[in-house]
Amino acid sequence: MKLFAPAMTLSLLLLLSNTVNAQKDKPTAQEVSKAKTLKEKYEDEDVVISDKKTEITFSRNSRTNKVEVREEITTTFFSIASRADIGYSTGYDNESSIETLNLTDKRNKRIAWSINDEAYSTQSVFHNDYRVKYAKLTFPLQGYLRTVKEVKEYKDIKYFTTDYFVEPYRVIKGTMSITIPEWLEMEIKEYHFGNNDIKRLSKKVGADTQVTFKINNLSPMKSEYRMPGNSYIYPHVLYLTQSFKDSKGAEITLFKETQDLYNWYSSLVNDVDIQTTDIAVKVNELTAGLTTDDEKVKAIYYWVQDNIKYIAFEDGIAGFKPDSPQNVFSKKYGDCKGMAILLKTMLIEAGYDARLVWIGTDHISYDYSTPSLSVDNHMITAIMVDGKPIFIDGTEKFNSYGTFATRIQANKP
Repeated sequence: MKLFAPAMTLSLLLLLSNTVNAQKDKPTAQEVSKAKTLKEKYEDEDVVISDKKTEITFSRNSRTNKVEVREEITTTFFSIASRADIGYSTGYDNESSIETLNLTDKRNKRIAWSINDEAYSTQSVFHNDYRVKYAKLTFPLQGYLRTVKEVKEYKDIKYFTTDYFVEPYRVIKGTMSITIPEWLEMEIKEYHFGNNDIKRLSKKVGADTQVTFKINNLSPMKSEYRMPGNSYIYPHVLYLTQSFKDSKGAEITLFKETQDLYNWYSSLVNDVDIQTTDIAVKVNELTAGLTTDDEKVKAIYYWVQDNIKYIAFEDGIAGFKPDSPQNVFSKKYGDCKGMAILLKTMLIEAGYDARLVWIGTDHISYDYSTPSLSVDNHMITAIMVDGKPIFIDGTEKFNSYGTFATRIQANKP
């Protein structure tokens, strides 16, 4: 009898185990048949989402006195092509975190997965706190199934604003369930359901309310040149968190109405440190010898256009709170908020009634009838002339005084 060394025996056992597991993970005849049927129907698609389940719950953090959000997303991908490779990505920032990101096979067995984690960047954004986790999914055969489980948590419910039902891949079926505690006042608004097969159900679970959306056969997202923003075309919900009761029963107002949104923005602006010594010197220099208001305002506006570089800065609260105007003046760069507050400060130094204005660009479909952080994404300046505002945007390098960029022309501040 020939004996094997222990190490060789262990290797053989592992090889046998892996072979057996691989066989169990192979698509069944039924799965292959289903994949072929779907491929005939959607010949331009290689992978679909056979099932997607989202569960959203809320909890109170007694230490921060904020409402936290937990979103569990389980997405099962199904290969309808003979072979496919796709990417999976998700993002987080200073106000959120990815607690779980696992890959499993159809038997719910964990699969080793190489996940990348890096800062998100674009040509237009100088610095932000947004990071992306992404990884590759490989489907070696037609009919292969892979499931991704993701758990994302938000530290503050005010930053949890929207959920879209569509994905880069066709969603064959799915559910999204939101459990609203009795201590939380929230409205869920629906957008662009149209002819999409999305049904809303609501029921009581004890003192809580559970809202469930059931979806069937949603087409994949598209990307076309000059297409409108996602909020104009794709089915989604907007979470309007109005108030909550803390652990002692006291009501904490968030965004019940637009005035609450204004109050929060105003509190951030009021907290900005403003020092005008150097700015006042520049304003006097720019307006020296000028006699009309029109000349003075133009001189200040065009100086900001020509001398302050626009660089987006989105990092936590800095995405909503302007930098100090003296910092923007000294550094010679700023985001839209920094440039707006510098313009405002310079105009006030020149003796004018100038104000900050939040506005949504044409990328956003909402207006201020909806009290949410999703309604605006840009800040400009207004100067009051004869009781009427004239809007000026320092980020637009070539706009003359009194004209606006197309991205904000149709929007109301």
